[in-house]
Amino acid sequence: LKENYKIKTLNDGKASIVFYESDILRLEENTEIDLQEISEEKISIKQNLGDTWSRILRLTGKEYEIETPTTVATVRGTGFSVSIKEESVVVGDGTVSVKSKAEDISKDIEANKKAKIVAGKLQKLELDSSDIEKIEEHKIEDIKKFMDVRQKIIDRNKAAMIIIKKKQGWTDEDINNYLKDIDKGEIDVEEIVKQSPVKFNDLEKIAKITKEIQTQRKSIKDQDKLEEVLEERIEREKISENIEKNSNSPVSSEIT
Repeated sequence: LKENYKIKTLNDGKASIVFYESDILRLEENTEIDLQEISEEKISIKQNLGDTWSRILRLTGKEYEIETPTTVATVRGTGFSVSIKEESVVVGDGTVSVKSKAEDISKDIEANKKAKIVAGKLQKLELDSSDIEKIEEHKIEDIKKFMDVRQKIIDRNKAAMIIIKKKQGWTDEDINNYLKDIDKGEIDVEEIVKQSPVKFNDLEKIAKITKEIQTQRKSIKDQDKLEEVLEERIEREKISENIEKNSNSPVSSEIT
């Protein structure tokens, strides 16, 4: 994706964009955005229609901005949603600076609050039950997406992973089980980085993503639902791996 690209979802469509393997932008159905600026220092989005959710990795320090016809939301490390129809910015965690274009004033909106344009004026309001439920759903999706991103980073560092597995006497399954324990917060990430038998460029990035996964997991109220969703993710991964293995095997090629 490049600057000035326009992205649009239809009635039954959703989309997720990951910037620099750290920031997630999720588009709900019937949503349209313009990518105004994409750099490692700043992400700037113009939202024309629909609803979005953004999860900004809190350790990057990058500025992230979403502009709508009525507001501009600016953050550094948080999770929040923007709705054109509701003229609102809902904050899941962290703090979002919301500016009203009409009034030319800004308000800092803290976690579990929302900014809303009411009768042309920017107001800070309490979340309702539907806001809270939606935030929970988005956080679970964030965890899944960060796990996917982390796995892609691990997969491209095959040489380092071979050394780690050899020195620790681990299999791929051992690593996956170890990551599960880490994600639950049972193991300190910084200690793992220090004790890693091999250092590679992406190690710190993996650590940052893992810390974010830990933080988001702790914030989920319905842990049973989270575990159910993550188990479904694991099952889908196993099916995908089996399909990939079979597609590369001589036997399946002959059958085909």
